[in-house]
Amino acid sequence: MRLKIIVGCPISDRAWILPRYLECVHAQVVDADIELLFHCGKSSDNTEEIIKNSNAKKLLSNDIGIGSNKRTWNMNRYKLMAGLRNRLLEEICRLDPDYYFSLDSDILIPEDCVARLLAREKDAISPLMSMIPNGMCPNVMTFRENSAYRKKSYMFDGKPMKADVIMAAVLMNRRFYRKVRYREHKLGEDVGWSFDARDKGFELWLDPSIKVRHVMRKELL
Repeated sequence: MRLKIIVGCPISDRAWILPRYLECVHAQVVDADIELLFHCGKSSDNTEEIIKNSNAKKLLSNDIGIGSNKRTWNMNRYKLMAGLRNRLLEEICRLDPDYYFSLDSDILIPEDCVARLLAREKDAISPLMSMIPNGMCPNVMTFRENSAYRKKSYMFDGKPMKADVIMAAVLMNRRFYRKVRYREHKLGEDVGWSFDARDKGFELWLDPSIKVRHVMRKELL
């Protein structure tokens, strides 16, 4: 029986990259059935129209824009995003796929990304990307008491490594996504989610041999 994988995220104002995002997801070379699920916020562009024409599932709409290129982050924003991501997880649990790939809407993945992540057989694992344009800020952090921080350098040798915090693109198996939830945190809902995973006894992994492109804004596309 073929695996069922759902790919998705909260989304709004992403018409500038969404067609490329969808192309990358549909191009995955993997022995699995892949579906898309989005939690749509208010958009000033035709994001919802693109989703409708793609046959992706649209969870629901709200009147809050969540995809602003201004990328302003504060506790209210983190609380909002935690709520949206948890609402998505509720629907994921109802649909009951084998895996959920939480893939933010400004990330483009190579065609072998999902297959290679699956091959690692981890509860939750991320590919490597940069969180800023210059490539000096990887999507991994280290716990320190009740917070987290990024080291000045990580020793990436191409092998999967345990991580305290992973973010932005995470493949989760059923056992994991049914138990772990996002929490608001001063450093972002992904950090709160990582703390929840730790508290529930899960390990998080990063595979630095799988590199994906974090575009962030239109001029970088």
